[in-house]
Amino acid sequence: MRRLGQFASIALGALLLSGCTLVPTDSTPRSVSPSAVPSGLLNGGGAKTTSDETLWFIGANGAAVPRTVRLVTPVTVASVVRALARAPRTLRSAVPAELQIDRAVIAGTTANVIIHEGLRTLSPTRRLDMMNQMVRSLRGLYGVTTLILSDQSDGTVVTLDAPAN
Repeated sequence: MRRLGQFASIALGALLLSGCTLVPTDSTPRSVSPSAVPSGLLNGGGAKTTSDETLWFIGANGAAVPRTVRLVTPVTVASVVRALARAPRTLRSAVPAELQIDRAVIAGTTANVIIHEGLRTLSPTRRLDMMNQMVRSLRGLYGVTTLILSDQSDGTVVTLDAPAN
């Protein structure tokens, strides 16, 4: 008798839930009025959010300069590097616009960033400026104090430890 009661409860629950569905059960396409679509889903506006983050650029005198930049979330190492390549007016960036990150891993306070190619083509000064920009920006976001940058095309590896602010 107890099993029959459990079965009846499950069957009743399934019957009630089947009536609660908002999705048609047939596969026929149908038009939906824009007013029936939840806000933001038609233009993707509900899918993205942004975050204001402090990134570091290079001023006219060569000094590091912080600027607040709006980034799409989730903020990743790749999105930070892309934003660093686009310096605000009156500032410059040592990060080449064509720099491509293949992989980035942050473990503790160390960021291991593997780029596609091009590290060897940068002058030593530009490479140091680029790494300073990256580690300063990643420090504020992730607590990074050491950046290990590897170029997978030629095996070049450079490391920068905790630059002074």
